[in-house]
Amino acid sequence: MLRRWKSRTLLVLVLLASLLSVGLASQRPALAATGDGDFTSTAGGGELASTAGSITVASTIQGYEAPQVFGTATYVYEDLSLQDSMTFRFSASTSLQFASVPPSACTKVSETELSCSADTTRLEVVTAYRFDVAATSSGFVHVLNSSGDLVAATRLVELIYPTTLTYVSADVAPDSHDNATLRWQQTQSNAFRVEVTFDTGKCTEPLDLMLVLDGSGSISSTNFRQMRDFVRNLVNSYTVSPDDARVGIAQFGTQGRGRYELRLADDPSVVLARVNAMTQLDGYTDIQEGLQLGREELAANGRAGVPQVMILLTDGAHNQGGDPVEEAQLVRDAGMHLFAIAVGSGPNLPQLNALTADPDRVFSVSNFASLSTILSQIVGVSCEPIPPPPDPPIPPQLQPEVRSIEPEEGYNDVATDVTILGGGFSTATIPSVQLSNGGGTFALTNVVTESATLTTTLLRAVVPAGLPVGIYDLTVLPGDGSSLTLSNAFTVLARAPVLSSVLPSLGYNDQDVEVTVAGFNFADGITLTLGTTELVTQRINGTTLQAVVPALMPVGTYAVTVTNPDGQQATLPDAYTVLDASSNNDLLGYDHEIWLNPVTPRAGETTEIGVLVHRLGGKAVLQDVVVEFRRDAVDGPVLGRSTVPFLDPPNSVESTTPLAVTFTQTETFDLYALIDPDDLVPEDTEINNVVSRTVTVLAASPDRTVPVVQRITVGDGSSTSVNTPQARIAVEATDPSPNPSGVRSIHVIEYVYNVGAGQWVPVVQSGWMPYSATPSDVNWTMLPVSGMHYLQVRALDEAGNISIGRSQQLVNYEPTAEEIGRRQTHTYRYTAEAGQQLTANLEVLSGDADLYVWSSRADQSARVSNLDGGANEQVIIPASEIVPGVYQVEVYGFTAARYRLSVVIEAPTTAALQATTAGGLSATKSEPLEPIVPVNSLPDERAGLTPGPTLTAATHRVYLPLLTR
Repeated sequence: MLRRWKSRTLLVLVLLASLLSVGLASQRPALAATGDGDFTSTAGGGELASTAGSITVASTIQGYEAPQVFGTATYVYEDLSLQDSMTFRFSASTSLQFASVPPSACTKVSETELSCSADTTRLEVVTAYRFDVAATSSGFVHVLNSSGDLVAATRLVELIYPTTLTYVSADVAPDSHDNATLRWQQTQSNAFRVEVTFDTGKCTEPLDLMLVLDGSGSISSTNFRQMRDFVRNLVNSYTVSPDDARVGIAQFGTQGRGRYELRLADDPSVVLARVNAMTQLDGYTDIQEGLQLGREELAANGRAGVPQVMILLTDGAHNQGGDPVEEAQLVRDAGMHLFAIAVGSGPNLPQLNALTADPDRVFSVSNFASLSTILSQIVGVSCEPIPPPPDPPIPPQLQPEVRSIEPEEGYNDVATDVTILGGGFSTATIPSVQLSNGGGTFALTNVVTESATLTTTLLRAVVPAGLPVGIYDLTVLPGDGSSLTLSNAFTVLARAPVLSSVLPSLGYNDQDVEVTVAGFNFADGITLTLGTTELVTQRINGTTLQAVVPALMPVGTYAVTVTNPDGQQATLPDAYTVLDASSNNDLLGYDHEIWLNPVTPRAGETTEIGVLVHRLGGKAVLQDVVVEFRRDAVDGPVLGRSTVPFLDPPNSVESTTPLAVTFTQTETFDLYALIDPDDLVPEDTEINNVVSRTVTVLAASPDRTVPVVQRITVGDGSSTSVNTPQARIAVEATDPSPNPSGVRSIHVIEYVYNVGAGQWVPVVQSGWMPYSATPSDVNWTMLPVSGMHYLQVRALDEAGNISIGRSQQLVNYEPTAEEIGRRQTHTYRYTAEAGQQLTANLEVLSGDADLYVWSSRADQSARVSNLDGGANEQVIIPASEIVPGVYQVEVYGFTAARYRLSVVIEAPTTAALQATTAGGLSATKSEPLEPIVPVNSLPDERAGLTPGPTLTAATHRVYLPLLTR
């Protein structure tokens, strides 16, 4: 197939006036290396225009009855040396990008204006042009000679077009510069004509073209209009007729809602009318369905012997059912040519490369306004002879894994059908599947395997009735000796609810307090009451609820009651205390915050013990708060006393100083901490002053060195964010010298921050999991609460030593769309390095949500975007203002809202610098004074109820006498 193009000739009239005095010239910016003056446009070419002076350098383009030309022009102005700030205006611009030196010297005011500060030395502008090809004129023009001599010049203008220049005057020698650059300067002689030929990129090849367009909700209405403009320009770049190109359009969104906007058509007016009438689908991003629509239309109505081309355009990653890679394979197997356009930071580029089977067929732009910059490339590759894509590479050997189970919970009085998603293991043999926890191991029944795709295997099975209530690990045994485990994967529930704790257990009545309620058997539709007041409650899963205690509740201690829809209830008496905002003090502790060093005590060796003490309320600093440690019971033998040196008002937490104790024998006992045992500190309530934990004391061992968790990696290490609760983490641990016995097991505790309690709360934890290799993979199921989670990993060696808990890994849970309550905050964390730019986009799907970004610098206030109503929010921190370290992104529910968050941290490209800024400040909303949680706050490494070590019993031989008769 030969490439055929239509070209049109432009004859440009250029008039350069030179009536400016030398004195006045010295006060104006130089346009290029040697001159000065002002530059304006008279006819829609998108040229730079400054209205500050009286001198005009004009490029006049006359109308002509020929197809319109679309493309981009780059203008470079060097040695500007602005002495005063200046605003440059552009006409008829559909996109505007710029770079300046210094980088922050110019600000994009609108799509047609740039404001540049004094001392700007260089400006480069890329702007779209759209105009009719022109007629011929002539003027006083002279082309620079090949040596670049200025030849009595007073000013120089440089325009760069994607053009071919032909010199039609024998009196003027052509310039030796690149022929896509036209330079001219004023002279007083040689009337001269320049003929400019624009390559319009009009493709006249016979072609069947399907445009597959993303209509998901992440695309704003403005961006959808820009995409529609691009499609219109793209269609205009082909000769649409029965003998040339035919065009069809499909749009995709949420699974099952994809549609044809246009079947293959050969009438350009019909195609453009349909493009103009397109409306957005909204919803999620089902790329697989979009590809299927395109493939089926080309297969049904494509012409024999005519190339069939599909162009996919998306701003996101596939997040619905089905496999787009498998669908793309069907497209290619049918002989169709697939190209992809990725807009912004949302698309999954490795996935798009897999779809096209050729990275050269994937095009990327930073935003929808930049689509015009790749128009000619898209037309070119689709009009040229298209070679078949290379053979796909042999896929690497996949790491066997179990990814998810659906549903994640079921009742124990009925059997539950489940679907398990996995991959990387053979389906030739039906594997065994089981659920296990400390209470036992239970086999699933009726296991059936299905090969869903080349990389995915589905297992269908049945969880039998009668299992004990609890949270279970899911294990698949493929039959080859391996074992694949998904931690905390399935919860077995009973019908009657059980309540175990409310955290925090108290709060002041001058503000709403969010509480987390833990227990079991919480059914959909459950209600929660505090005393007789029903609270706004969200069911996270069958074991966790979140509720809001409203401000102005009467002071007192209340029972908490949960009621399932079938009427069964559970009550926790004295579960929550409402304190007066002007109350004195309250001291409290938590079981998981009693700590030991070493974590595993040894008989006859010194161990340090302590506890973290929380203080609420009060006005004066508390000093030397006493904590007494006892064993076996609240009134059992006293181990000793320690103190908290100081506790600041009104909210603080500090540890006691270490108390050295020695346990004389191997044993397991309960350790109690009694806060302020002599009642020296006046408190409003003292029901929370006693905490306890179980301690296991081991025998002395030659190996006294604790193991070390060296690294925790989320997924492939490229990001700490996941959009499903399932997170694959890799743990690297070692057992150092002397006398290393080897790492045996690892233990994981998941923490989330509870704003009401003002502390990190352990929400999920594992038992001891085998550590078989370095690294060892753990498929972890997080509590599905949006925001930052920290996974604390400890290691156990063969001698029973347990590592301290400083090995922690941040994981942000960012679902595709999330709901937030009024006055609720969801918090996320990211790390930025020097030279990177942070861009946070908050797409508000309903309600009113605001966006705050805090740095790790305590003296810096938040970057805020809090527009009124349902406006989208955006915060951009340029590389020049980045403080290396942690950035905390907070989504605040001004009203109840639904949102989608995306945060990109990367080295700023030209495209990133040119990104259109959204967001802004409301005139009526207040800005936050401090982050909801200090940016440097982490779960305390000493906290966490690690289970006692599980060691293989020693083997002893017993010799018996031999008796004979």
